[in-house]
Amino acid sequence: MIRLESREFERLKLLAETAYPDEFCAILLGRAGNDEIVIQRVLPARNEHENPGYAYAISPAVLIASQRKARDEGQQIVGFVHSHPDHPPMPSETDHDEALWLDHIYGIATVSTGRFQALKFYRLSGTSIDDRRFESVEFRIA
Repeated sequence: MIRLESREFERLKLLAETAYPDEFCAILLGRAGNDEIVIQRVLPARNEHENPGYAYAISPAVLIASQRKARDEGQQIVGFVHSHPDHPPMPSETDHDEALWLDHIYGIATVSTGRFQALKFYRLSGTSIDDRRFESVEFRIA
């Protein structure tokens, strides 16, 4: 189960709508336990992809800075989130090919004609990059 703090859910929705028609992306900070992942902070990241309307990319420098910020705040990177403009919140082939953080969560927000529609979370599971797969994970807003 994922617990997303309500103020961060609102931030996520605003980020997704503001980036439309491009994909937005962000890094998720929080705590991961045995049965629950708590998302305490959504850190926006500039979409560095050459075609931001189709895919997203986060720079290595931003990832390193986010890891430091998480450590300084007693948190960890628990996953990532991005939007699918005018498409359902399901992992695309590109999402699967680009996802590398095993046992982390990946959120996908749907934005249609500039308005937030839906959010789904998936855990990237598997024993190696070669057998990774997305598994749907329930979430609630706290």
